[in-house]
Amino acid sequence: MRARGRRFLLRTLPSRWDARRGWTSTGTEDPDTVQVHFWYQPGLGAGRPEGDPLVFRWTVPDDGTPPEAQAAVARRRLAEEDPKKYGRVSGGIRKRAEELGYTWPFDD
Repeated sequence: MRARGRRFLLRTLPSRWDARRGWTSTGTEDPDTVQVHFWYQPGLGAGRPEGDPLVFRWTVPDDGTPPEAQAAVARRRLAEEDPKKYGRVSGGIRKRAEELGYTWPFDD
């Protein structure tokens, strides 16, 4: 999914996931992927965010179809499945990640 598809990807995230959009970029280790970043904070969808947010990253491989089609598939997945189930923690505060039951990905 090249640059044209990235801009269509993260317009909004459903509030039920307590997430808000972050940014998208080409994968630094693999230029044929897109890195989708989003913020997660319990209570955000209800307008009452609690505690510090975590940043999640979802890696989307380029499957060779047109960028707009890839973005449509990715948007559908974001709408239908909780992205915290397939994304990985990529930022925030270690203590907060552990409080919420997520593995901290960095060696401190």
